[in-house]
Amino acid sequence: MYKWVTYEKSGPIATITLNRPERLNALNFNVIEELVRAFGESAHDPEVRVVILTGTGRAFCAGDDLKGMIPDEPPVAPIPEDGYKQRTEGYPRAIMAIRDLEKPVIARINGPAHGAGCEMCLACDFRIAVETATFAEPYVLRGISSGVVLLPRYIGLGRATEMLFTGEPISAQEAESMGMLTRVVPPDKLDEAVNELAAKMAKAATKALGYTKRAINQSLGVGLYEGYQYQAYATFMSNLTEDIVEGKKAFAEKRQPDFKGK
Repeated sequence: MYKWVTYEKSGPIATITLNRPERLNALNFNVIEELVRAFGESAHDPEVRVVILTGTGRAFCAGDDLKGMIPDEPPVAPIPEDGYKQRTEGYPRAIMAIRDLEKPVIARINGPAHGAGCEMCLACDFRIAVETATFAEPYVLRGISSGVVLLPRYIGLGRATEMLFTGEPISAQEAESMGMLTRVVPPDKLDEAVNELAAKMAKAATKALGYTKRAINQSLGVGLYEGYQYQAYATFMSNLTEDIVEGKKAFAEKRQPDFKGK
């Protein structure tokens, strides 16, 4: 079913792996299409309760593949009608697939995450990186304007402007100090850290997490009152799940809840 990514499932945990190591897992339209399809498969599989996103080889994702995504020459006027449509169907499609998945997504960052790769990390709910990973938004160094949506929300306007205007990479340690990363670990501890978190999320109240993620998405960029309306809806919907009954029962019995994700 997949050529440019791999999709593996182990119990409630699905792993989506970018699989173009010879291009440092750079994205083209074919890879993006398969990423969207893989996250859709995770969304529709009731057995899947958490997803891990990672890359093959020494990189997480080097960004857009300039050979397949960027024109060799400036467009001749008039600009093709599908020019804007093509840009909206680039890596933002993968970003939206990650954010729309109402299940936890963990970025297993095994190496450099630049450009669209950095953006995909930011779209995930958790980001665990090796100490040697680097992060960059080098769009302007290629004459491109992009990367303006998620980064300022994590690190603030000032630092985001610096990263976007200079395009210079930062270390995993710098990224963690700015709030971009959940955790930084030695390379030999990456799988242990990711698997531990994935196991924890696989036992969580999946439906409640999904409603929370949806409310977070809806609340970005809106006022206080409207944000609380989205929260109220998420709270109301979580009250209709089976897990809330187990959560209240476990609290009363002073034990850990046994959520089924329903």
